[in-house]
Amino acid sequence: ERARNLGDVNRQVFEQITAMDDFLTFKKLMVKRNMELELEAIRELQQSSIPINAPQSAEEAEAQFQQALKMSADMAGGDEEGEDG
Repeated sequence: ERARNLGDVNRQVFEQITAMDDFLTFKKLMVKRNMELELEAIRELQQSSIPINAPQSAEEAEAQFQQALKMSADMAGGDEEGEDG
């Protein structure tokens, strides 16, 4: 088991080093990692019993996106309105 995990780590390091020289390999790794992070987020939401609902229209999707951006900025302390006044 430990040898297999060590082999996985070595493979990942090798892929990352190779990716530095090969953009397509790098992009493939980043797409894969992004999907892993998305799946992890979905699992966390499901375990927290937070409903996952798709927007019904492009306008609703954009409104949800803007709301998420604002919430993220607020959490990071980047509330622009508060900085001006």
